[in-house]
Amino acid sequence: MKIDRDKPLPDHTKLDYYECYAKVILEDLFADRYGVLAISDKPDLQNNEKDIGIEVTSADSPKHREAVKLWYTMPFVSKEKQKSNKERMEQLGVEYQGGIQTWPVISYSDSEIARYPIEYFLNVVNKKAKKLNEGGYKSFSSYDLFVYSEIYVSKSLLPQIKKVLENINYADKKFSKIYLCAQEKFINFDMQGNTFNIVFIDNKQYGYAIKAREMVILGEKTVNLGH
Repeated sequence: MKIDRDKPLPDHTKLDYYECYAKVILEDLFADRYGVLAISDKPDLQNNEKDIGIEVTSADSPKHREAVKLWYTMPFVSKEKQKSNKERMEQLGVEYQGGIQTWPVISYSDSEIARYPIEYFLNVVNKKAKKLNEGGYKSFSSYDLFVYSEIYVSKSLLPQIKKVLENINYADKKFSKIYLCAQEKFINFDMQGNTFNIVFIDNKQYGYAIKAREMVILGEKTVNLGH
């Protein structure tokens, strides 16, 4: 399938956009740990030499996911389409701001850790942790999890989130690191070191998105799904 560079990505492509996005970020932020990652399956990203695999998923509401897609595809549509897409973003509760976008913040107290949107993240981690232990994954000495989401997470909530992740990530096979690519922040939960840290990537997110898109487009020409 040929992808028109002046239009948004199709819903179904040979390479998954979020897997490409994760590959771009992880290779940039953690080059020593991951080197060059290959896009594969079970887990989604792999480096055989480093004996490591990363599972990739997303955790957002359908409405927010639609708004994000409208944002990152804005440069690739006509002026008329941009106008209608901006109007649709406003209908979804988001004002288009350009290359660097901020997203509406849902406020909640520290006692409401299970409330949306945090629950979306915790639920997908729980699901992936169970699948990892059900079998079918290529054997690696270390597994990590990358969760893409535009949710806003306050720093004060991170210790509580870490404790919940420890309760979820308890079986024989565990994720060594759980990454949450959230609004304004890239959060690294080190499940072995019992720590977490934050990397602010808001000034890089647009560039990451464009590079991931280019990977998807190139994949339509070079990837053989029969392999």
